[in-house]
Amino acid sequence: MDGFITFWSTETRGNAGPPTSDDGGNGSLGKIRFDGTDSRGMNITASGIEQCKFNPRTGKFYLNIPATGADGSGPGVVVVISAEAPFHVEKSFTIPLATGCTGPAGMAIGPEHQILLGCGGTTSLIIDDRDGGIIAALGGETSDEAWYNPGDNSYFLADDLKLGVVDHTGAEDLTTQTALGSHVVAVDMLKNQVYVPINNNPAEGGASHICGNNGGSDSLGCIAVYTAKNDDHCLAEGMPVLDHDDGDDPVFMRTRCGDDRRADRDDHDR
Repeated sequence: MDGFITFWSTETRGNAGPPTSDDGGNGSLGKIRFDGTDSRGMNITASGIEQCKFNPRTGKFYLNIPATGADGSGPGVVVVISAEAPFHVEKSFTIPLATGCTGPAGMAIGPEHQILLGCGGTTSLIIDDRDGGIIAALGGETSDEAWYNPGDNSYFLADDLKLGVVDHTGAEDLTTQTALGSHVVAVDMLKNQVYVPINNNPAEGGASHICGNNGGSDSLGCIAVYTAKNDDHCLAEGMPVLDHDDGDDPVFMRTRCGDDRRADRDDHDR
C-alpha cells in the first residue's frame, strides 16, 4: 500500500516553481510518506489513511491513521501536521486499542478543544486537540465518516445501517436507521438538516427501503434528509467556523444563551 499524503494549492493547483524532489516531481506543495522511512512523517508506518481536517483553532491539519506497523497490528494514531511548507508531522497522539477504538476513521472538529474520532471496534472517542487526551468514550458508537454541526451542537457518526448522534458533552442522543454502506454524512448548520447517501441495495441484507418509503427509488438510491431536533439551546463557546468575508481568519462562535439570544446580538452569534 502506498501510504502518503500530498499538498496542493487551491489557487494554482501546485506551486509557482518547477517540480522538485520534495514535491515528488509533480508540482505539488509537498508530500509526506507514512512508510516508516520519512522523517517528516515521524517515520510512522501507516496501515491505511483515513479522514483529515484542518483545525482553525490551532491552525494545523489533523489526520487519522487507523493502524500502524507493517502488518497493521499497531494502534491507530492521530497526527498533527504543519499548515505551511515544509509540511511535516509536529506530533502524534496514540489511540490505545484498550479504549475500544480499533482504528480512528472519521474525524470532526468540535467545540472547545474537542475532536471526535469515529472508530471501528466498539467505541468512538472525543479527544482533546492539544494533547490527545480522552474527553469522552462513546460506547456502542462506531463510524466511518463523521461531522460536527454547530447549529444544534451535535456530532453525527455514519456507519452501516445507522446514524449515531452525540452532543458535545458525550451524551448519546439517539441512533437512526440508515442503510448498508451508508458511511458518509454531512449537515447544513442553518437548516439543521442531515444528509446521508443511501446505496441502491434493496436486495441486500439489512435493506432499509428508506428511499422507496419516502418517494424515491430503492434501486437507484437517494440522499436521505434527516431533521435534527435542536435540543441543545446553547452552542458551546469556541466552535471555529471559517470567516466567509475574507476566508483567512476563523470566527469563533459564542454561546447562544440568555442575553446573547437577543435580536440585536444575532449577528455576533454566528
